[in-house]
Amino acid sequence: MSAALGAAGLGHAQVGPDYETPTSIVTGRYKGGTLRAVRPLDSVPAGKWWTVFEDPELDRLQEEALQHSETLKGAVARYDQARAQSRLAKADFLPTFSGSPEVNYLVTSENQASAFPLEGFRYDGGSYRTPFDFNWELDLWGKIRRENEAAAAESAAAGNAMQHALLSLHAEVAMTYFQLRARDAEIAAVVKAVDLRREAVRIAAAQVNAGTTTDLVKAQSESELEVALSEQAALEDQRNQLINALAILTGAQPAAFALKKRSGGPTRLPSIPAGLPSDLLERRPDIAEAERRLAAVTAQVGVAEAAAYPSVKLTGLVGYDAGDVELLLDPLSFFTTIGPQVTIPIFSGGRNKANKNRAIATHAEILADYRQTILVSFGEVENSLASLRLINNQLTHLRRARASSGRAAELALASYRAGSGLYLEVIQADRSVLEIDRSIALLEGQQLTNTVALIKALGGGWDIDTPLVLPAIEIDPDSLQPGPVLRAEPIDYEEISTTRGVVWRWLFKRKRTN
Repeated sequence: MSAALGAAGLGHAQVGPDYETPTSIVTGRYKGGTLRAVRPLDSVPAGKWWTVFEDPELDRLQEEALQHSETLKGAVARYDQARAQSRLAKADFLPTFSGSPEVNYLVTSENQASAFPLEGFRYDGGSYRTPFDFNWELDLWGKIRRENEAAAAESAAAGNAMQHALLSLHAEVAMTYFQLRARDAEIAAVVKAVDLRREAVRIAAAQVNAGTTTDLVKAQSESELEVALSEQAALEDQRNQLINALAILTGAQPAAFALKKRSGGPTRLPSIPAGLPSDLLERRPDIAEAERRLAAVTAQVGVAEAAAYPSVKLTGLVGYDAGDVELLLDPLSFFTTIGPQVTIPIFSGGRNKANKNRAIATHAEILADYRQTILVSFGEVENSLASLRLINNQLTHLRRARASSGRAAELALASYRAGSGLYLEVIQADRSVLEIDRSIALLEGQQLTNTVALIKALGGGWDIDTPLVLPAIEIDPDSLQPGPVLRAEPIDYEEISTTRGVVWRWLFKRKRTN
């Protein structure tokens, strides 16, 4: 309907530049694959990418975060605000009607200014009016159309920002979870060392009592035990902080949130393809958001330019006016005023030109931000790929070192028990084993978190052919006041009417359910 009513302006000029997606300044190759020029491809949803790790506990935490994260609820609310603003912009295509009935008791002045002598005449009685206002601005220069372009693009950008918040939330949950499991593996290694050192203290005490060793050896073994216990306490503190971080991410009270310790990572570490196509990077929601913001500010240049042109409004005022309610609907009580209202900007002190220059400068800023976002995204992918490659090399060498240090520790302990070795050799071998075990645990955790970082940098994984649909997001599940529950649910791709027929790539539609 708005398009039909706005047809009066569609046949006229539309000032300002038409938007065209800029070509990316980034071309060439990943260090691991060929690239094309970047274009937003966020119409492909990321889906449940975390399931590639095959960890049921992680799956459960992700669902909890999806349902209860306050950060995500705020992003959805901002998206709803942008959609409402877009609908407000569409309303400008339509005329406005308003009525304001009046019932007054009117007493006029005998001495009021008048073109003829009143000679004591005055009005003392009721006044009844039923005026109706009509106002419709003709979109002669495309100002309203440009405003709608900008509002639609901003709304799409808010939707992409929401998707970016969702992707960031899931990535943060996964990274924190894997950091927690890395701490669990470290704690398990330290606990094993504590048990071994307690055994060493017991052996040293028995040997002192038997007179086969000195108090120095016993003191050294007790010192090593206390150091290991201190390291265990420090790791437990770090674990508690990670537990609290997971609680906040999933919208739970930290005091009521707990996860059992479990050493080792997920049952399956996903393999990364040797070459990653640029289509994966193109679906990043932050790139799409930056591109839509660029489209919005491009339209705002046209809005600023249209302010320098005359505007035409069709206005009208009709109704009935009478001093007696019984005469209110009498044909003689009818009044009307209808006609165009033309506003011609004659002198504005340079405001219109300054506004246009500001819009052009804003466009240049957002264009730079868009290209910077692309550069950053390429850098993030490169960093993640390089880190994963180097971590794999480190783990290979450390695991070989662990086998050798474990064998050395066994030989040193056997030699000491036989009385032919020194306890210092046992201490050094045991320290080496513990350090390597902790390093392996940390690197395995980094391997997992860097894999998540790569998935996030690619916009949600590398499997672009089989995207999964995002489940419903509960926005206000347990309101303190009774009322309907608000949900944001995914819908099919929706085409928004702008000058370019922009596809709003991945939207949420809010509906009320009882």
